[in-house]
Amino acid sequence: MSFEQLFANASRLPTIPKVLQEIILSFGNPDIDMDIIAKQIAHEPVLTAKLLKVANSARYGSPRKIASLNEAIVLLGFPTVRTIVLAFGLVETLSFPATMDRKAFWNKAFSVAGCCKWLSQTFTSDDENTAYTSGMIHSMGELLMFVVYPEKAEEALRLTDAGMNLMDAQQEVFGYKHCAVGAEMAKRWKFPEPICTALAQQHRPEAYEPRSKLAATLNLATTIVERLDDDDGIEDIAENTTESLLNFLSIDAENLASKLSQIEQFDGGMSELLS
Repeated sequence: MSFEQLFANASRLPTIPKVLQEIILSFGNPDIDMDIIAKQIAHEPVLTAKLLKVANSARYGSPRKIASLNEAIVLLGFPTVRTIVLAFGLVETLSFPATMDRKAFWNKAFSVAGCCKWLSQTFTSDDENTAYTSGMIHSMGELLMFVVYPEKAEEALRLTDAGMNLMDAQQEVFGYKHCAVGAEMAKRWKFPEPICTALAQQHRPEAYEPRSKLAATLNLATTIVERLDDDDGIEDIAENTTESLLNFLSIDAENLASKLSQIEQFDGGMSELLS
């Protein structure tokens, strides 16, 4: 089946709500009108409730109860509000076939997103919100392949059970990989170009010129989260990460291991959006 056929099956692909469209368009726009965004959020009572729940959580330590949407926006700040709105919107919008574990999918997505943000804050000095968003949608292509062609996606998974790498399995079954699917979907949803490029190049960021720092960060974050989930030691994660990738990001393996040992989890409480 061709790449074009997957996207031609538009009736089975998700359409994102207006408020998410505005949030996505706000990336890189210094003149974004928060009043307009706030009014759109106000029309979504469940989303407003989620924002108030986050604003009143111990993580933000407000000395008094935050009772209104405007108070929550002031306390959290626009980057955090954007992250929560985008995360909740995607959680609610994207449908899952019965064969996929929705909670496990989003738990991993939030963990990779949190790790991307941590790497940006700790090592690379890149925009942490863009990094977080890239991590949050890094496996969107795999989900879309399951939604549109569930039988083929299951066939690819069976090949991984037999020992094949997931990317190679997808290439054999579909003729393309979920990185390309996710990048194309991000383009159609009008995510900024750096995020689309990072999604496309995340599997082998060293194979592209010019190299995307965001793709390298995403690759490293995914590796860290997957190996931590497999209970691999911190030292093993650092020592077995591609040396060229660490050099490209100007990260010292020993320093990475030292700082990782201080981390308990990366999801930042975002998994609460699933409840």
